[in-house]
Amino acid sequence: MTACFAGVIERVQVQRDAPRQAADWIGRGAFILDVSPSEFFAAGHIAGAVSIPKGQLFHRTDEVPYDKDFVILVYDTRGVRSSAAAMLLKDEGYNHVHELTGGLNAWRAEGLPVEGGQFPSAL
Repeated sequence: MTACFAGVIERVQVQRDAPRQAADWIGRGAFILDVSPSEFFAAGHIAGAVSIPKGQLFHRTDEVPYDKDFVILVYDTRGVRSSAAAMLLKDEGYNHVHELTGGLNAWRAEGLPVEGGQFPSAL
């Protein structure tokens, strides 16, 4: 029984990365997934990110790399929506799902580059 329970916990673990760690994964070619609402993505996002709002992710997983061993970095504005999206990807069998701790706000606070429109820090 314990081994079965341990397997469930292992299955749903998601790596949580600080902004500089996330930038390192991006530098290594990670797929960058922004799960913020579309209007937040338009206001500012990490360069190269693909926008799939969290509520649409279940129906749009075909836009995520087919290779389940590909590193996927998931984030949103504050790091709230990304947790549920990361768990969904783990449940879909992705082995290397990373979540940006603190979201885009933390990324910006580290002085890391953002592209797109004007991004109010209050979002």
